Order: sequence, then C-alpha cells, then structure tokens
Amino acid sequence: MASQPSVFSRVSYKKIQDDLTRRCIEKDNYIKALEEMLKTHGIELPPSELVVNPQMYEVVDNLMKQGSLEELESIVQKNVDLIRNFDHSIEFHGLNYSTEVPKKKVIPTVGSLLLSLFTFWLPQETETIDILANATGRISPRKMTLLIGPPGSGKSVLLKALAGRLRPLGGAKMAGEVYYDGDNIKSGKFLVGKVADYVEQGDTHEAVLTVAETILFSWQCTSGGHHGYARARDEASAEMLNKDDEKHILTQNVTISLGLNGCKDTLVGNGMIRGVSGGQKRRVTIGEMMTCPRPIKLMDSISNGLDTATTFDIIRTIKLIASKVGITVVISLLQPPPDVYNQFDEIILLSEGHIIYQGPRTSVMEYFQDLGYVCPTQVDEADFLQELPTPEGRRFIKVAGAPHSPVDLAAAWKKSALYQNLLSEMRYPSLEDAEKLEMSNTKRPAFYREQQSRMYSVFVYCLTLLLIEIPYLLVASLAFTLPFFYIVGFDNVGPVTQKFFWYWFFNFLLQGTMLFLGEFYVSLAPNEATTQILAGLTNTVLGLFCGFLIGQQNFPSFWLFMYWLDPLHYALEGLIMTQFHQDTTPIRTMDGSIMTAEDYIQHVQFPSWSYDHVGLDVLALCLFIAFAVIGNYLCLAYLRHDKR
Repeated sequence: MASQPSVFSRVSYKKIQDDLTRRCIEKDNYIKALEEMLKTHGIELPPSELVVNPQMYEVVDNLMKQGSLEELESIVQKNVDLIRNFDHSIEFHGLNYSTEVPKKKVIPTVGSLLLSLFTFWLPQETETIDILANATGRISPRKMTLLIGPPGSGKSVLLKALAGRLRPLGGAKMAGEVYYDGDNIKSGKFLVGKVADYVEQGDTHEAVLTVAETILFSWQCTSGGHHGYARARDEASAEMLNKDDEKHILTQNVTISLGLNGCKDTLVGNGMIRGVSGGQKRRVTIGEMMTCPRPIKLMDSISNGLDTATTFDIIRTIKLIASKVGITVVISLLQPPPDVYNQFDEIILLSEGHIIYQGPRTSVMEYFQDLGYVCPTQVDEADFLQELPTPEGRRFIKVAGAPHSPVDLAAAWKKSALYQNLLSEMRYPSLEDAEKLEMSNTKRPAFYREQQSRMYSVFVYCLTLLLIEIPYLLVASLAFTLPFFYIVGFDNVGPVTQKFFWYWFFNFLLQGTMLFLGEFYVSLAPNEATTQILAGLTNTVLGLFCGFLIGQQNFPSFWLFMYWLDPLHYALEGLIMTQFHQDTTPIRTMDGSIMTAEDYIQHVQFPSWSYDHVGLDVLALCLFIAFAVIGNYLCLAYLRHDKR
C-alpha cells in the first residue's frame, strides 16, 4: 500500500468531494478540475500520472472512496482526442407487441393443478394485452435518453426490441421495424449484438470468477484485448491506446470508479457460492457494459440495488462518455431522483405500451402544461411524469377535458408539433406507409390493420404476391438450369433447345409450387413455429410419395392416393421424360441386355411414367399453384390469428 499523503489527515473526504463537484460544474472540464482540486489540497502530479501511474490508483481510491467515477471521467477526457466519434442513431417504426393471457385468473393450488391434468384439452378464454402499441420514434446519438413510465408500461420490451432481442414467445405477436443508421436489424447486414450492448435487469455472471476477472474477461472478449485501429483516429492514436491496454488501464479504472476495488479479488458468487453483495453484482454488470467498445448502450433499470449517490455517479459518467465519444445511450429508470433525472438530454414517456412523449427533457413540462397539466412545486419532474398517465395523475389536471387515458395521450402526442418535427428528422419510411408485399408471421398484424382500413382488398394483395414472384421465379430457375443442364450432359444427345426449355420450365413450375405453398402455410398457421413444422413435414411427405425413391408399383393400394396428390411426382416425371426423350445412349441392364437410355427409363426404371404425360404434368403443377394461391386468399380473407 502506498504511503498516504499527509493531506489526508488534514482534509475531509466531504470537503474534497464538494470542492471537485463545484469546480466541475463551473468549468465543465473534469480532468482540469481534478488537477486543480488536488493541487489546492497539497497534491501535485503531472496530468499523465492520473492515468498511467499504478500508484495513483491507490491515491485516487483513498481520495474518492467508494462509488466515485471521477477517475474514469479523466480517462475519457484524456483519450477523447484519440478515439473516433461514433454517431449512431436508432429509428423504430410501428413497433407492436401483444400477448394472450388467460381471462380468468386462477390461484395455483394442489386442487387446481390436479384439475388441470384432466381439463387441459378444454379451450381457455383468453384476452389480448398490448405491451407495445404502434411505437414510433428516434434515438439521437451523443445524447442520454431516459425511458420512463409506470410499471408495466413496456419499457423492457421496447429496449429488447431496439436491441434485436425481442422474440414472439408463447403465442405473442410482434410487428414493426428497427433501423441502425438506415440498416434494418433484420437485413442480416450486421450482427446487432456487435453494435449494441443490452444490460438487462438481472445480474447473471460466472460465479467462480472474481470481480476483476469478470470485467477483464468482458473487455477482452468484446475488444480483442486492445482498442486497435477500429476505434482510434489514426495509427499513432492506436499505439498510444494500446500501450494503456497492455496494462489493462481501462478495466482497472472501471473497477476503481465503480467502487469495486475493495472486492476485486472476491468471487462474484451465486446462491451456492458466497460472493459479493447484490448491489456490487449490479456494479459488476454495469462495469462489463462500460468496458465494451460498442457504440450503442441499452440499459434496463440499472439503478436496481444501487444507492442514489452511486447511481448519480454512474449516470454522470455515462453521459460524459456519450457526449465525448458519440455513444448512443438509452436507460430505463424507475423514479429517478432529480439530480439523476437532470443528467438526461431526452425523455421517452411510456404508458401501457403507448409513447405519450418523446423529445428534449427541457420541453416536456411545457408540453404537458399545454395539454392542461400542472406539476405542483413539491413534486419532482420525474415523479410527476411517472404518475401523470395513472389514475392518480388526474390530480394534476387543471384544464377540463385534458386527455388522460394512454390512448388519448398518445393521440394528442401524434398531433403535436414536436411529433411532426420528430417525423421530419427520421430518414427511413414508417411501416405504416411502406408497401409490404411479402407476408410473414411478424408482418401479418400490419396486413390486418391495413386491410381493415380498406387500403386494399385481399384479392389485390394476393394478386400482387403472385405477380411480383414471377420474375424472381424465372431468374432463380434459369440460374439453376444454366449450369446444371450442361454439367449433367443433357446437351449431348437429342433436341437440345427443346430439352433446355423443358428443364427450365419444369424447374420454374416446381419452385413456384413450393413458394406459393409456403405462403399458404404462413397465412394458415398461427405462428412461425407451426409454419416451420408444416414445411418440414411437407418436404418429407413429398419426397416419400413422389415415385422416385419408391416406385408406384411398390406402393400399398391404400397409400396410392398420396402418389397422385404429390406435386413432386409430376415435376420429376416431366423433367425425366423430357430429358431422356429420344436419348439413344446404350445402357447395359442388370441381366446383361443392351437398350437405349429412353427405353431403360420408360420401361425399367419408371414404367408408369411416359413422355405422353408431359402436358398433364404441366396442368397438374399449375393446378397445385392455383390451389396454393386460392388457399392463401381464403386464409387471409376469412382466417384471423390476432383474436381481435
């Protein structure tokens, strides 16, 4: 342990902390304020010593005690000229998420459990709950955005949707689009997990790692153990950053700044292994996120288990990182205190899945005053906003007729000038305005809404699906036919042009049959899992009964009808008969006799198939396509899966 400067026996921690806070506020320069404060109290060090001298860790740790983040702020201020800015914006359009829950709440008892064993097959009456309702907005870079709302308003679901981690589990339905700098997170152009860090409410760690090992492991996995050239402005800056990285400067300072230096060698632990406390685990989770070099931070209820002072220090430092390095930050908090609330630049206010305000924090009070709400002087702004959309929030209404329900507040928000300005800043089209010609389980709710609004008829929608797929099918089948036809050698004998056309045409019909059957299954099945099961089962059945693996003559009479209902049977018959028609290539059979390839295929291998059936094969495949298209139309017109 380094010897303690004599100044520590003369100056109280409270006095130094207050002095530093005052200087930071006046100068808005943390590193300079820290230097001046130390000099005032008798400690003079070169600026570089604040970062690279390991002995200074102990000095700063003693000086700032537990939970202060001034040291980490100085590092950010020092390296701000070395690291490239990351100005990443997020836009989300028409986000909807709903789930079905039993309408009748049953208290679980032994009797109810036994009863459910014999009544599980009975249909349960359910109701649909909208967790997110047509949420549209934009997250600005270099700013701190506070996501706030009453419990159950959909904050966690919105954060998961922005992080690309939301899944329609348990019969839930979701729709909407999320863009990172114009790229849809569903496009596959990038891995969302490599761009955005999501900090969930729970603290899940390896119990057998120490606190320091956990944070170091996170940093090494996400950065490769160095900042490298991806984040540095130039080669010289990268070398300077990597020198610090070799000494694990960043992870050590994060550990100190989060007040974890005293327990850095303690196991994180779990229910079976003794480790750090719950509040310290929360700090470890935040420390993992702060060391990751990803430009977007989405954090869910990070103040759980933390005291107000530590929460304030963490939020203030994250704000510094966001503003200096250009990181995009969204944090959800429950009842943040005023000093924490004031650190944020923008506010998103949710109520029952509806966005009722999104914009600058400095404009939120004026907006609700114009709606007829007044915040009492004894009530904090954050508490006022959180209580406003609840039944208790009626006490804030000072103008008769002011909107109060979440639906009315959301409608008022979409009529406001702030919302229109927000839409004008958004660069990518809203889901409500874009044409969606490809049906999927996640896009089906949008189709239901648009069709109910009479934007188009189901017939026009299905006709569009049919017409738009034809060029794709022509190109895809040709791309398969061109190399395969010549590689196999179908051009060696017979009328090559005629055989090429037939090969292409039957591939076109087969791909069309499978494509439109897939669309039919999507509109028929209630969810994606059921669709995949139907598709997998269909592939197995078609291959089994097509007459290629098992000849028609070997089918039991009971299963013969499956052979005639198999579209793959007609596609293979047409392909094989047209390619071996007039093929005089000599073939030696198993009994030693010689016959042409045409005779062998038609009389030995597939005796029930004939070149004379080609026209019927084409007609059968066209009927299968018509069946799939008509089935898709009937399902979309008369079968609904939204239960509303």
